Amino acid sequence: MAADNSFATKVAEEARSSISNVVETHYAHKIHIDDAAGIYDCDCSGFVQYLLGRTAPDHLTTLLELGLRNPDKRPLAYNFYDFFHGLPTDESAGSNGWIQITRLEDATLGDIVAWKLHGPDEAGDTGHVFVVAEAPTPLTDDHGDNTHFAVKIYDASSTEHFNDSRSAGGKFHDGIGAGTIHIETNASGVPCQHRFGEATRYHTSPTAIGRIVPFPSG
Repeated sequence: MAADNSFATKVAEEARSSISNVVETHYAHKIHIDDAAGIYDCDCSGFVQYLLGRTAPDHLTTLLELGLRNPDKRPLAYNFYDFFHGLPTDESAGSNGWIQITRLEDATLGDIVAWKLHGPDEAGDTGHVFVVAEAPTPLTDDHGDNTHFAVKIYDASSTEHFNDSRSAGGKFHDGIGAGTIHIETNASGVPCQHRFGEATRYHTSPTAIGRIVPFPSG
């Protein structure tokens, strides 16, 4: 099932363009993005919402209408997870412009991955959401199996990733950037654990993958 290049690729290209355009960036829950000035102060969900607004506004509208319990608020990581987790896995099931990809190894450029730490009634970080920059690569050399993958991503983060574009001279600067994270899958190929980088360990959390597809015609 190939990604729809007219949308998914544009999301990834917009992420890459924003990262290459950075003059100033910070990881912040109060969103301030000025593309002309190269300023990107945002968190992970704010960055993905910005990317969708620039490249696939109708798909963003669908997410906002169907994925939010409170439409007066912007989507957070858990909203992306809940929305993706409830999507059909086949376009023929009646797509609303999105489908769910269940196996991590089937993810491709422009897919959006979200994991959920908790819901709206608990304080703190609700999870993480990011754009896939390359198809996942098996980490067979490290683990001797086909359940661990390296995934290059575009995101906003306060935690250093493997091969992180935000790291220079031994220092990490939070904000938007590109890096690689490691994801473990279960026996069915569904992502179940993640590790940001060398300084972190694997954490278990429910994870879902969303893919933009064309809206039904007619």
